[in-house]
Amino acid sequence: MDLKWIEPHKAAIKREFGIGRYPFQTLDNLKLLDELFAKAGPDSAATLNGGKLLDVGCGDGDFGFHMSQRGLEVDLIDFEETNQNKLVMARELSRRLAGTHSVISIDLDRGFAALDSFYNMAIAFGLLYHLKNPFLFLGDLAEMCSYAAISTRIVDSGNAPGAYLVDDQELGTDNTNYWLFNSEGLERLAMRCGWRVLSRVRFGDKKSADSGKHDAREALLLASKFSVLPGVRIRSGLHRTEYSSYRWTHPCFQLELAPGATQIELDYYLPSPWLEDHDLEVVCHGQALPCSKKTGKDGCSLIAGLPDNARQLEIRIRHAGIASEDQRPLGVVLRFDASNLPIRVR
Repeated sequence: MDLKWIEPHKAAIKREFGIGRYPFQTLDNLKLLDELFAKAGPDSAATLNGGKLLDVGCGDGDFGFHMSQRGLEVDLIDFEETNQNKLVMARELSRRLAGTHSVISIDLDRGFAALDSFYNMAIAFGLLYHLKNPFLFLGDLAEMCSYAAISTRIVDSGNAPGAYLVDDQELGTDNTNYWLFNSEGLERLAMRCGWRVLSRVRFGDKKSADSGKHDAREALLLASKFSVLPGVRIRSGLHRTEYSSYRWTHPCFQLELAPGATQIELDYYLPSPWLEDHDLEVVCHGQALPCSKKTGKDGCSLIAGLPDNARQLEIRIRHAGIASEDQRPLGVVLRFDASNLPIRVR
């Protein structure tokens, strides 16, 4: 990978601030990402086009800044207390490099409360075994991103889904290492946190994996069960999940449809005071589509026929206002239940 575009900046920052640099080559992850996309299918790489990218555990930010140079809006996340140079390198690069990017320090073991954004995709390579609470991390990520690519070191320990708790000096005398999952355990973890596995790649030591000298790793390409549904994806406009499956939308949220869809069905909920005075419309190419609607205390539904080659839709909601205890911009409530998805296309 050609680093000529960024190396002079990094060398200058190192001299000016007298700091060390992240010791690993994060741009090599582009090859791993390409392999995951290739295994998932020929159209999967299109998921990187448009929307925001989240680079989690960014180090000095080479990967995130590279994607920003390619025209994406990127948020780069790391924890300055454990970062190689307290995020000085990444923050200085953010000031000096062209593109749309920001660098944010977050302790991921305390969750993503500091972020209020929705991302097309997250990249979190080589991070999971550094986290005390991988359930919290992957669960939060599934609510914030349509797709994610993750990798972690694994251990071979039979076919039952499992994990191994590492001693504080067991892996490279680095006490920020905690969990090694086996392959089945990593997939089970992703599924329990709200993800569907699209593809997987094993790399490093491909024959043996343990907590000693056999450093085997596995990468997964994931789709969020909360926003990537059969035939349709919610591109933007979702708030966080509440009570395990309910999510408020924004007053306007965007959908991306698979080719060939001719009809969309939407099930949603609203508090009783708002039911009588609300309106919801489906907009395609700036035009509202004819809809049939049903409103009731136990839920509402909408069906709209779609024009030929409809790929992008907006759902626009108007109602009585915002509840006094909740100052978020609110649209409707969607329930994400595997047995009854809130949005369906035919």
